[in-house]
Amino acid sequence: MPKYSWMALVGVGLLSGCGSMTGPPSITASRTFYNEVIHDTSSEQLLLNIVRAKNYETPNFIDVSEADATVSFTSGVNGGLSGIGAVPGIHSTSAGTIAGQVGGVTGNFNYADSALVRYAPVQGYPLIQQVSSPIAPVSIVHMFNSDFGLADVLEFSVDRLAPGYTDNYVAQDRMVMLDQFGAIVLAAGAEEEGSGGGKRHRGSAAAGPSRDSAEDSSTQNLNVILHPGSLHPSGFIAGRDCTFAEQSPDAAVTKLWSGLRQLYRGSAANMITLRGAATSDFFFTTRSAIGALKEGEVDTIHFATPEEAAEIRALNNAAPCRINANIFYFNPPADKRTPDEVNIMWSSYLADALVPRVDQDIRARTIWRDTHRAFIIVEQGPGVPQNAYVAVNKRGTWYWIDNDDLVSKANFGLLNEIVTIQAVPETRQPLTPSISVGR
Repeated sequence: MPKYSWMALVGVGLLSGCGSMTGPPSITASRTFYNEVIHDTSSEQLLLNIVRAKNYETPNFIDVSEADATVSFTSGVNGGLSGIGAVPGIHSTSAGTIAGQVGGVTGNFNYADSALVRYAPVQGYPLIQQVSSPIAPVSIVHMFNSDFGLADVLEFSVDRLAPGYTDNYVAQDRMVMLDQFGAIVLAAGAEEEGSGGGKRHRGSAAAGPSRDSAEDSSTQNLNVILHPGSLHPSGFIAGRDCTFAEQSPDAAVTKLWSGLRQLYRGSAANMITLRGAATSDFFFTTRSAIGALKEGEVDTIHFATPEEAAEIRALNNAAPCRINANIFYFNPPADKRTPDEVNIMWSSYLADALVPRVDQDIRARTIWRDTHRAFIIVEQGPGVPQNAYVAVNKRGTWYWIDNDDLVSKANFGLLNEIVTIQAVPETRQPLTPSISVGR
């Protein structure tokens, strides 16, 4: 066979082989890309809404409700021979020297990956549900069971935790320390009228009412249950150079639970029930998603220059009594921001929780200390950040979370979880998919 025929066959094979870009390989080439883009832009939207809340502006959400990707591929090959039968090298008086048999191959291929993306602005009832409805206790249990830090879950989702306002942080700290020892579990349930006019409990975190029911945030209870088996060693909770590491786990849990029960009179021996239904003495209340975003108005979400952010992280990481779990940073005022002060805040955080009694000194110290905590550090500056986990530009100023800041990244993820949990299901009709997966 002439060499040009072989070349034509090879060209056909090569161009036809490009068809492997369709089918499963096309999913490999595009799925991760779409996933990353949607993830990154969702994070940017959340950070932008944190900045808006910090500046007392209204947050806004636009969801990517659907992405219809269409992959197409076409190819073609044309070939031909001329001068068939001619003998090359023969001179003709009319045509000049004959070249002999001549062949040619041409080909083309086209690959297209187009997407029809559907944006859905959150407005009306879905917006109210997502940003203004209180977080249901069952959702708090789900976040706790998802291994988010209890300190972080309570800070962002609970508005009132104890009967006395000045006891809110005292109760939170003792619950957090009990959780650090692995000594408590959380369960959600509802209260309904019993046959005798009294209250009786029903439901649990798994079997309780759905978030769509009217009673979720107003009548659900959050139960804190003592479970003092297989406690974590104290040395696993704080640094071994901290005196707290010498505590007996059994003795520490006994002190913590005794002190916690003092705040909730009439609680059972092994369970404290935080009732969502309004009573004459106390009912606990939860935040909404907008309430969580508004933590940017206080130090819970702290806005700082890169230099200040680096200083806060370094001081906390060097504190011997810092809790090993990534939960928050202590952030005293700038004139008190020293290594000794930060370590005193950590050591008193541990020591005060272990005191069975609750007096005014402990209350005052706890309020001052716990209102100077940063759960998320948002850095800001005029230049484009170089090591950002997520970044947005608003009116010429860049805002970002450092990629090496594990505490802020974890709590940013929790805040994103809260916003997602509060969202209502999509009610619009989906697009009709049209995806080519031909071989």
